[in-house]
Amino acid sequence: MWSGAGVSISSVRPTKNCSALRERSACQALSCSPAKRTARVSEAEIMDFGMFKLVCQFLLNFMNLLHSWLRDYGLAILALTTIIKLTLWPIQNRANRSMRQMAALSPKMQELKEKYKDDPTRMNQEVMKLYKQYGINPVGGCLPMLIQIPIFFGLFKMLGQAVELRNAKFLWVKDLSQPDTVAHLPLLGWPINIIPLCMAATQIWLMAMTPKTGDATQRRVMMFTPLIFLFICYNFAAALALYYTAQNLFSILQFYQNRNQPMPKLEKVAPAGKRKR
Repeated sequence: MWSGAGVSISSVRPTKNCSALRERSACQALSCSPAKRTARVSEAEIMDFGMFKLVCQFLLNFMNLLHSWLRDYGLAILALTTIIKLTLWPIQNRANRSMRQMAALSPKMQELKEKYKDDPTRMNQEVMKLYKQYGINPVGGCLPMLIQIPIFFGLFKMLGQAVELRNAKFLWVKDLSQPDTVAHLPLLGWPINIIPLCMAATQIWLMAMTPKTGDATQRRVMMFTPLIFLFICYNFAAALALYYTAQNLFSILQFYQNRNQPMPKLEKVAPAGKRKR
């Protein structure tokens, strides 16, 4: 039992009673004496979510709601992943179709790039004209990624600061707010974190299934994406890597579903003035 002026905190498990832990954490984080903490500390003072506050607060409340039903934060994160992926499923399907169309158009793009290799400006004009002829949006495959940017940063902030995840166990993970280190490499002493490695492996698997486009720059960016995510998540909270591993598995499932569908046919779109009304 620790007590101060207006504050009394018992040793409690954070997953069962977070309010007391939040008060104690606030005093430690703000380096203030307990005697000066006469009022109840708000949750916002402890978990500074910054510009993504609204997204973080929504995700945190939703995760806590799922935990109240499932009684396990690992399962709550997996359930949150499932709900997010099902919500974005139709948008991702359209993006997958756009990528397949781009892959089908790749030979024609290569011909244009070879023909106008000495005139980059003309080449770009002809490529855009080609997209317009077949009614293809070159950035259509990027829409789900753009939508997920606030979700990613919201989860990055929320899962890294959520008091509820401290000491929350899941499978071999002892604390979802910390890396899931199971051992260290001999001599080097580097930590071995399983979930981020699984995340990178599933992302490489997903990339191998993605239709290849004729854009060499885009292919290089995609090639380094798993390494970038591995670097970001390796020493971060295991909860974030768990979310992205589950999301990658859902995306792989969706690609398998779409792979059985026939390749979309390339058909030229009639000019606006010639379309039938």
